Amino acid sequence: MQKFERIIKPTTISEGVEGEIGSTDPMLDNNTNNSFGRISIVPRKIIQLLMSIIIFLLAASLCLVILKYIWNANSFPFRVFNKLFNFDLEANIPALFSTLLLMAASFLLLFIYKTRPSKTNYWLFLSLLFTFLAIDEGVQIHEKFNQLKPEIEVLKDTNLRYVWVFPYSILLIVLFIFLKKFIFSLPRRTYKLMIISAVIFVGGAVGVEMIHDFFKVQYGGNENMYLEFLICLEEVGEMTGTTIFIFALLDYIAPRNSPIYFGTTSD
Repeated sequence: MQKFERIIKPTTISEGVEGEIGSTDPMLDNNTNNSFGRISIVPRKIIQLLMSIIIFLLAASLCLVILKYIWNANSFPFRVFNKLFNFDLEANIPALFSTLLLMAASFLLLFIYKTRPSKTNYWLFLSLLFTFLAIDEGVQIHEKFNQLKPEIEVLKDTNLRYVWVFPYSILLIVLFIFLKKFIFSLPRRTYKLMIISAVIFVGGAVGVEMIHDFFKVQYGGNENMYLEFLICLEEVGEMTGTTIFIFALLDYIAPRNSPIYFGTTSD
């Protein structure tokens, strides 16, 4: 029989903080001799890699914006790279990367739920929530709300373009109330990182989106270089917030930047 689990080096276990994953929890003290298919990761290196990718994607998108508006680039190679790296387009490399980040967070949350002695359902709930966010990022579920604007009396005569912000903001408030006690019951370092990640993510997804909407109305609904810079800021905020959240989870699993081993073991 095989089972999927996390394996921590003995030195990591002896140095762990009691009550955290990666500590002296006997359920997580596995025999590494009968493991196979193991993958070792170091939280700090993973985050450095993810942030490097984000910086690369940002640089590529900014270059495309500058080429488009300053040099009026419109050649075939430019159109190809624009489709691949433009933050304002769907089904391209930045969109795929954002979706994978959210799925990675969902996987880590499910992993924590599965490996905790007391399987706190909050971890499972958060895993399902991030799965929904990943699907939303991939197929743009939230954009469907914008089609309801003509049906909403208080909004149909306004210049507001992004109707989805309202239901998602209400959902965000409900989630905060529901999860507040759980989040603040986590280790201090963990909940601080989670709060920072949430502020950056929401600031990008909602805050910058609203600013973009406001200025787009001022410019008569037309895009320009500065509005596209705001789109870059919005997407980078979402990616960075998710990356910090992933680091918070990895740090919770294995404090002090200890290596983490994912794999299968045979009983």
